[in-house]
Amino acid sequence: LQSIFLQNDPLVRMRISESGWIDELVKNQASDRKKIIQQAWLRALNRYPSTSEGARAMKHLQEAKTMKAGMEDLLWALMNTKEFILNR
Repeated sequence: LQSIFLQNDPLVRMRISESGWIDELVKNQASDRKKIIQQAWLRALNRYPSTSEGARAMKHLQEAKTMKAGMEDLLWALMNTKEFILNR
């Protein structure tokens, strides 16, 4: 039930968007995408991303319309991983 809630409830997206953390992170470290990605992994999964995870995240952020939108997507995806659901 928890995984369905995380995947489908608009409240989750709203909480991510309105947390203020993404705005602060992007404002303070906008030029260092690698560090932003690392911070997302540390916050969500309490570890650094693997090389392949970091590369996929970097590609996503480069293709996103804005850094904020890309980070919102990235955090939502991390929150829907088995690793997050089973460890949180």
